[in-house]
Amino acid sequence: MEEKKCPRCKADVYENTDTCPICGCRYETAKEQTAVSPAERDWNYAPSVFENDLMKRLVGEKYDSYLQAFRKAFSFNLSAFLFGSVWYAYRRMFLGCIIIIVLDILAVIAAAGLNLLIAGLEMPDFSQGISISSHDYALPVCLLVALIYKAIVGLSANGIYKISLEKRFVKANSLNPAEKEHYLRSASGTSITGVVALPLLAIFAFSAFYLF
Repeated sequence: MEEKKCPRCKADVYENTDTCPICGCRYETAKEQTAVSPAERDWNYAPSVFENDLMKRLVGEKYDSYLQAFRKAFSFNLSAFLFGSVWYAYRRMFLGCIIIIVLDILAVIAAAGLNLLIAGLEMPDFSQGISISSHDYALPVCLLVALIYKAIVGLSANGIYKISLEKRFVKANSLNPAEKEHYLRSASGTSITGVVALPLLAIFAFSAFYLF
């Protein structure tokens, strides 16, 4: 019986099967596959892609909670909302961690600029016939902007984490057993080292910003 590669996880599967036993990908025969684009072939997979031992190892702790979140179209990640880049580093999404740090810096700059803008205005209070200092409004407005920014981080976190896990899953299944095990040691679960290194990265980022 001939074998072929799963279009998603690259595992060897039998020619006459319709679904990959590893990732749950549904695919057509070789003749029918030519009628659709590579992107449509590669991403036409079953939700059960997350319900296997490999994905459980990649996620690590709180696997069941994340599995429930991944089944929803939208979900909110409280840890990402509260801790931002720390959560990204803990979940081994180091590029995302750096991006969040940069966005945090930009958010601080935007809040400072907004505070200066509001501070230069006078807010008339017609009911009392006097003008209220705009400083009374600066802090609440800045806090509201910060809250909206953090809410966006919390709402987008699970979707970004899901994409990251899918990429790791595909890469792991494309490696030979020895390479796969080596890769999983550095790509699975959580990273305390990343969290410890995060303050150093943040200090470097803020220092670079003030120096240059």
